[in-house]
Amino acid sequence: MQFLVDFENVHSPGLRGVELLTKADGIIIYYSESCNAIEKGMLKRILASGCSFQIEKLKSISRNALDFYIATHVGEIYGQNTDEVIGVVSGDKGLKALREFWLTRKKQVVVKPTIIQCIISANETNGRTKAAHREVDMLNLEEEYNAYRSKQERIQRMRDIVGGDVDIAEFIMARIAEGIKPRELYLYMLKTFGRVRGTEAYRGVKAWRMEK
Repeated sequence: MQFLVDFENVHSPGLRGVELLTKADGIIIYYSESCNAIEKGMLKRILASGCSFQIEKLKSISRNALDFYIATHVGEIYGQNTDEVIGVVSGDKGLKALREFWLTRKKQVVVKPTIIQCIISANETNGRTKAAHREVDMLNLEEEYNAYRSKQERIQRMRDIVGGDVDIAEFIMARIAEGIKPRELYLYMLKTFGRVRGTEAYRGVKAWRMEK
């Protein structure tokens, strides 16, 4: 997939989704002298993806000049007799005419304000599309926060059981997640805390483990 980024319009936020780029992709960022700063993290992700990366500086300052650059490049790409999907990353509604024009020629151009939205709209049959959908899924803020608080409280209870030792608490929780056998856990508690304190702590961990 080829991504043509109207950087003057979307700036760095438009690059959301660059972590989903692959070596098979290409990205061209169209920019001007007044809009030439990119977030360091975004650029690092683009380079790390291994995709084909280019920049194109606007040479003449005039209304819609950058749109003409993009439209011309779309024509160049499809002039190479390819069926590749092109994602135009822009919030400029006028660029949607590109999609309509190429649709009549059975070519797919999607126009969205971010890379990740372009990927979703392209609807490729691969894992990337599913990953993109997962990223933009809407969650209930209250439910997610309550789940977070519940998890934090559960972690704190484990720390209390082992006397506030964070390292031991994290080790035990990790081993439980791995499926440690009760006897192995019991022996670990005895070795760590001694027979009396270890037996008491093991009972606490056992009760913690049974919590829903």
